[in-house]
Amino acid sequence: MQAAFAQTGPGGVGTSGGGSSLNIWFDANQQAFTSGTTLATNGQTVESWSNLGLASGAATSSSSTFRPTFSSNALNGYHSLTFDGSNDSFSFTHTITNSGTLFAVASGSFNSGTERVLIRLGEPGLIDYSNAMRMTSSTNMQARLDNGVQIGTINQTITSGTTYLWSYNHRTIGSSQLFANSSSSGTNSLGIALGIFGSTTSIISGGDFWDGNIAEIIHYSGVVNAAERIIIENYLAAKYGISLSANDIYNEDDGANGDYDHDVAGIGQASDGSSHTDSQSTGILRILGANDLDNNEFLFWGHDNGDAIATETSDVPTGVQARFQRVWRISEQGDVGSVNIRFDLSAFTSVTAADLRLIIDADNDGTFNDETAISGATHLGDDIYQFASVSALGNNLRLTIGTADTNDTPLPVTLVSFNVETTETNTVNIQWATASETDNSHFTIERSINGTDFETLAYVDGAGSVEELRTYQFYDLFPVKGTSYYRLRQTDFNGQFTFSEVKRVLIKELLAKSICYPNPINRGENLKISLSNLPNLPFLSICLVNNKGNIEWQHHLDSLVTNLDLELETSNLSAGMYNIQFSPVKKLSKRVIIK
Repeated sequence: MQAAFAQTGPGGVGTSGGGSSLNIWFDANQQAFTSGTTLATNGQTVESWSNLGLASGAATSSSSTFRPTFSSNALNGYHSLTFDGSNDSFSFTHTITNSGTLFAVASGSFNSGTERVLIRLGEPGLIDYSNAMRMTSSTNMQARLDNGVQIGTINQTITSGTTYLWSYNHRTIGSSQLFANSSSSGTNSLGIALGIFGSTTSIISGGDFWDGNIAEIIHYSGVVNAAERIIIENYLAAKYGISLSANDIYNEDDGANGDYDHDVAGIGQASDGSSHTDSQSTGILRILGANDLDNNEFLFWGHDNGDAIATETSDVPTGVQARFQRVWRISEQGDVGSVNIRFDLSAFTSVTAADLRLIIDADNDGTFNDETAISGATHLGDDIYQFASVSALGNNLRLTIGTADTNDTPLPVTLVSFNVETTETNTVNIQWATASETDNSHFTIERSINGTDFETLAYVDGAGSVEELRTYQFYDLFPVKGTSYYRLRQTDFNGQFTFSEVKRVLIKELLAKSICYPNPINRGENLKISLSNLPNLPFLSICLVNNKGNIEWQHHLDSLVTNLDLELETSNLSAGMYNIQFSPVKKLSKRVIIK
């Protein structure tokens, strides 16, 4: 195995053979938070944007009024952050490097001023330097090296408001390059070496603020080679629906080819002999070990975003009981020879290597039931399974994975999602989904205030054994102030259990709450009244008032507690609508219907 980001960076490029590393990766589709650990949704402002690269720390905004807005499905179904051109800005800590490669997917308008800064790495000064990508007019994008005065610039003609994929190779000595949608503006020999003084502050927008959308920003410390740049640009172009003017090799993202836009990765060798031979991107499919890779030869793959579960049982070859809903498609330039194909199946509960089948649509007719499945998978450890020396891949062909035995290797993920987030009323919404369940007795929802010692909140019945998508939801109506941790314990009928990953939420302030249930309630049942986070008051009066304004029941507390649970008998009450009033905390009042 290579270094952590060697296969799982953008397009599968994490660390190049030349020693450059992925140190900055901001992706609006991953870890943009409106506050704390609450992911932003459409129209919300973004407080922090996590760096997925090797460098630590997030990009944050100093003030709630200076934050960009999260825009859902803004570019080809993917998200972006919208900067207002007035004061929206992020800052983050970055270690200056002598050279590197910067990628950005963004659209901007110039409007007025001297420039619109998309990103500036470092702070310009008399000794240290900064690299920036900025608009200097409605028709010009510029990359600039700066140490207090402009040292060198590269300009690229653009159209204001249009989404571009920019890439910038910056070097303190030698030729720097700026590309727009893979079209080069030429080179600029800067001819100056500057001191490097380690960690400094960098900005996304700021000073001269960006006016438009920013979807993704990627930076490598050290210039990526030509093959790696081609792979990364094809990954970004497919993801955001951008047409490249050069080296547009991966075309399975086109609508006519089925929109295989997701988790695009590639291997290949450029005309200068530089190469990248091992990629996984952000998905579960990794390809490496091409045995006949020559100049100008590339192999790319991406998927259709189908479910990564083996629930398709009709369109399967002989000997395969079920296959993934998810399908990948290949773009190949030249002939890279045979390759090793690996699947990360760590999310699956039971896998036997001998049951796995690689299925390739060799005749390219869009179906798999007329194909011959490939067996011979080996388990490499850590839930990684490999089909070695596969020679059947080719341009435009589809592939997927299946199982020959759905009992031993069912392949559906027991837990396909687990999400925990705060609500506007300071409750915690816990949601999860299963693709299938086998002998599932129940789920236990557990909470911890330190991430180590968990308490039981609730039990939720499982579905036994089903082969269908099931969704579940539970609200923690009485969370604790500060940071809390949540997890699921799934228990089978035989007592065996597994845990989900742990999710963290932050409750900054606890609000007083009142809950009355069941509501509506049948006459004769007991109405339960629960109060929590009550303010420090000398007394509390609780009254049940009918629709004529008459008090039917009341309860008075002279010594107030923080939490309170009461039960009210309804057998002596008439059917109708009632108000439960709390004095002096009027905002807790509730309306109850007795049937």
